[in-house]
Amino acid sequence: MEYSRAKLETLENAVLTKSPQEISAIYKQLGDLMNTARALGLACRFRGLPYVKALVEGGASFAYTRPPHGSYYTIYYWLAPLEMTKALRCAAFMDVRDGFFTNTVRNTSIRREEIKTFIALPLEERAKIVKYLCENRERIALDIDELLFYSIISGTKQITKILKEYGAKISEARTKELTDTGRGFQWTEFSYMIDYFDDKEYMEKIKLLSDEMGGKTLRYSDAIYYGNYNMNCNPKQKRMYDPKIFRFVIDHFDRKKMNQKQFMIGAINLFAGFQEPHRRSESRAGEGGKENYAANQRRP
Repeated sequence: MEYSRAKLETLENAVLTKSPQEISAIYKQLGDLMNTARALGLACRFRGLPYVKALVEGGASFAYTRPPHGSYYTIYYWLAPLEMTKALRCAAFMDVRDGFFTNTVRNTSIRREEIKTFIALPLEERAKIVKYLCENRERIALDIDELLFYSIISGTKQITKILKEYGAKISEARTKELTDTGRGFQWTEFSYMIDYFDDKEYMEKIKLLSDEMGGKTLRYSDAIYYGNYNMNCNPKQKRMYDPKIFRFVIDHFDRKKMNQKQFMIGAINLFAGFQEPHRRSESRAGEGGKENYAANQRRP
């Protein structure tokens, strides 16, 4: 297989500007290419099922092979069918500078008049595409268990339902990170993402994740506390001491890890009108490659 940035850009541009038949012909001319995930993602998010089929039949997939002098990290183009919420856009391996991860994208052209803006497909069309992706998941290197997790984070309920119908579940590795060790990039990423849930989303999505993991309580760390009570960060949060949220956190996170003194000081400061000192948890600092990558992503 060949890695050619120029050929990949040609294919990606064809996805946005050509018919499925023309895409098939162009893909055949370009040959066997590595790292076609962005082209496939563009078809999934902005074009439609016939375009997706043309690419898959030509050999496109979400697989990532590190090219010479290329990045160690893949990009999560397989998130294409989901709603791009603020929470989802905190996913670790997402380049938020790329218009792909929004609701509009443009093709490239040396002629300004040929540049067009493409809008994300309606959710109903993306749901049909997800069914096709699930049916071809091995062929296209799609982990539907991971897609299920991110669909819950994004609140894309229609796609969550489809994925579960195809047997998707929260993986053992993901479950261990969220309920036990919490030392990998998944925990850093998770603690960033849930900061952007509103109160209703917070309770609904944490409960759903807990249910999907067999009713297990989630790991607790300072990241959870300061994600729910921190007046110095963006977004500002003070919901920890809302009685419903407080009870919810007690019930759905590992209470053995909770710092009771921290809870008391926070309550006193809140009701006395003081602000918490500016602190972020140790889990957000990152330890090693993947954690540092996640911590350095641009916040939306």
